[in-house]
Amino acid sequence: MRFLLLNTSRGETHEKMASKEIHSEICTLPRAVDDTEKWSQLRDKFKKLRLKSLQQDPEAFSSTYAEEVKFSNDIWEKRMTNPLAVHLVAVRWRPKAESDIPPEDISVLLSGDWLGLLVLIGPKDGTVSFHASRSPGESLSSKSTLSSAIDGEHTSTTVCELNGVFVVPEARGLGLGRKLVDAATQFGIFSAKSQGFKTIRMQVRVDTNNRPARMLYRSGGYVDGKVETYTSKGKEHGLKISSSMMTCILMERLEELS
Repeated sequence: MRFLLLNTSRGETHEKMASKEIHSEICTLPRAVDDTEKWSQLRDKFKKLRLKSLQQDPEAFSSTYAEEVKFSNDIWEKRMTNPLAVHLVAVRWRPKAESDIPPEDISVLLSGDWLGLLVLIGPKDGTVSFHASRSPGESLSSKSTLSSAIDGEHTSTTVCELNGVFVVPEARGLGLGRKLVDAATQFGIFSAKSQGFKTIRMQVRVDTNNRPARMLYRSGGYVDGKVETYTSKGKEHGLKISSSMMTCILMERLEELS
């Protein structure tokens, strides 16, 4: 997948980040880089942000920091190259001048600070059979066809699901979560349209007690759908405890593609 700068956005001044204006980009993580050293640098930055998300918000993921910190480089790279996944990264970019335009290559990802991450699964001709709390590497092998999965809808409809949304604590309040959601939504719609689909269901599963996340997705045009129940592995201080039943809301945004 070719590296893309999805948008250029300039956030407001934030006392925890810097005393001057913050320039942020939403970028897609490439699935391949010819330069081995640069690929390793991207992998390490991806790993660092993912592990930080597990430390900061352990309740939002099914795996733990203790589990993933032991992953080999091959596993991290397998995630990065997953053909069903698009990794969107919010990057703080430091232009040398106010008029600077970010370069159309991976230098923004390599030189900037990674502030947030969102994984988009799809478009695909079947359901995405995992909850938003699961890792992007889980449950990506659904064999069901869309015609059997979506209440009799014609297969001209496809599905994308948002997964693994995270913004570092020091960058919260800058609107990066909304920018990631908007960029992922636009990317999903564009991809579905380019593949000839007529309709797309953008979906995200949110724990019912996660009110801030539900408000975030509502602001991006997503509406509450059905309530689902699933089993979550309990965690406390990085250790697994007894499993518990949890509920989530399937939030959706339906788009007709002209």
